[in-house]
Amino acid sequence: MSGDAAMESEIASQLARLASYQTLRLTHRGRKSGKRYEVTIWFVVDRDAICLNGNIDTQWPRNLQANPQLTMRIGQETFQGKAILVTERTDRERIFAMIAHKYWYAFPFIWTLRWLERNGFTKDRNAPFRVQIESADEAASSD
Repeated sequence: MSGDAAMESEIASQLARLASYQTLRLTHRGRKSGKRYEVTIWFVVDRDAICLNGNIDTQWPRNLQANPQLTMRIGQETFQGKAILVTERTDRERIFAMIAHKYWYAFPFIWTLRWLERNGFTKDRNAPFRVQIESADEAASSD
């Protein structure tokens, strides 16, 4: 197993242990001020990455588009990463399906919003992100 594959496997194992947590604490930087902000949000684990979704009209998704470097805390674990906005339709739908599965109790609300979007009653305001986790070495070099 190559070094990169071993690191990805280690990160995937670590994230799998944390996948059942309901929220994470996201620290990001303001797109204009550069100031650090924190929000508590839902997440899903996708192998060696974390997927987030927010409304594009709120601050944290807009900030991540401008400043993709972030820190996430899940339980006692802290991760550094880079957020990438997911634009591919099939990838977006996959993320929404994972969120609907994990947060089943919000499914009626999620389904209603998706139905309204698909039928032209509202615009899609979702901003799904895939966060690629950095190794400890990468995180130290980006500070």
